Amino acid sequence: MTNSQVDYLIRNAYVITMDANRNVFVDGYVAVDKGKIVSVGIDAECNLIAKKTINGKGKAVMPGLVNAHNHINQMLLRSSIDDRSSYVPNITGFMQKMVDIWSNATPDLCYKIVRLHLMDMMLGGITAVHDQHFTNYPNTNIDGTLEAIKESNLRAFVSRCHLSAESLPEQARENVQDVLKEVERLKSIWDNNFITITGSPINPTWVKTPEELIELREGIRDMNVPFDIDLSGASWKQTLVERGYTKGGAVKYCAELGILDQDVSGGKSFMLEPDEYDIWKETGMTACIVPLGRIRDELGPSTHHFLARDIVPGLGNDGPMGTPQSSIWQVMRHTYIADIVRKKAETLQGYTEDHHIELSPEILLEMATLGGQKHLFLGNDVGGLETDKFADLIMVDINNHRFYPHNNLRRIPTHLVFSTDVQDVELVMIQGKIVVEDKRSTIWDYEIVKNEAEAATQELLKMAGYESMLPSRTPGSSFNGWNYK
Repeated sequence: MTNSQVDYLIRNAYVITMDANRNVFVDGYVAVDKGKIVSVGIDAECNLIAKKTINGKGKAVMPGLVNAHNHINQMLLRSSIDDRSSYVPNITGFMQKMVDIWSNATPDLCYKIVRLHLMDMMLGGITAVHDQHFTNYPNTNIDGTLEAIKESNLRAFVSRCHLSAESLPEQARENVQDVLKEVERLKSIWDNNFITITGSPINPTWVKTPEELIELREGIRDMNVPFDIDLSGASWKQTLVERGYTKGGAVKYCAELGILDQDVSGGKSFMLEPDEYDIWKETGMTACIVPLGRIRDELGPSTHHFLARDIVPGLGNDGPMGTPQSSIWQVMRHTYIADIVRKKAETLQGYTEDHHIELSPEILLEMATLGGQKHLFLGNDVGGLETDKFADLIMVDINNHRFYPHNNLRRIPTHLVFSTDVQDVELVMIQGKIVVEDKRSTIWDYEIVKNEAEAATQELLKMAGYESMLPSRTPGSSFNGWNYK
């Protein structure tokens, strides 16, 4: 394309294409027109003109990040690790807390809380997000989430979850047909080119019987959309044993039920039995690594076992309760450290299979982008920075002190993984629409979003009687040995 006018032209940038040949243009350009990339290459060879030219000097341009496993409304309990609690510290107690809080939620309150989380992610360079929604009482609070997602312009893969296990609070339990009806209702209102709605059992052990898992999978298959399921294994193994299944973890269990295939988004992907990685490969499922909580559970997820089978997992942060900063930049670093720790643990157990696989910065960046795109089934039009792909891209400031010394740009991919964070993202574009410019949202007013989220959170926690569980960091109180005046 020469001497043509395009909508946007980013020039003189360090362009990481992640195209089929993994081309990087150290002084490159990207041209965008009608929502798609129409040309990319060496800046000196660019003959295009644009309605708007963006100076990319001292910037890196790359595909947008993907938060591939998340619970969006958990922004409500961000940084809640030191809340006082009268709830039993297990899954039953956790779900009772969710019931008590979210049973008071209106769509409007949910919208205001979720909007803060979405803006937070967008400002950090995320262009697509996953949501596993399991607080379905009342049913309509998810509509507030979906309204906010639609406004945000983010791509989203949203699962309306089914829970029925007897260990869960009665208010949280449903039958499969009611869940499928809700998925159909939500699809009729909210499904569009940016949002895909499906159903999920979360983890197999959150559903009472294997027959329900099969019924749910078949119902979602009939809707012709991908299925979403958390397949963390050994942490749920005891539950499977109690149900009479003693042959392995969740992956083998679900494979034997016939509910796993190439249209399944396999979430969390940790604590697997050694033979379950091959089963994963055989089914054709996608995978996702959620590293921080998994360091706690098993000394790190086994990323190298997936990569050895040519499975490039996506990356997720699993919601703001346990990992308050919704930063995929941080998740990349957590994944790198977690894989080292996991290999050490396996070595101590005399198990060194796939240890020759190293997590390079390039692989981590691919996981944070292309791996997440595949995990959320975003389609063939979303990919790297190449002709005819949607312009889902970000621009990062690499001319600040955290990127020096870069030795004539030779360390830029490494710095992007180990030095970058949300404050370095200057521009975010989704399908050719700029949603973040000069580090500010173009969709929402920053002050309004954060203040309305604060007020909505306080209102909801007050209605739920949760205020007494918040840390007593108020004048005249003490907490964790500190005195507040």
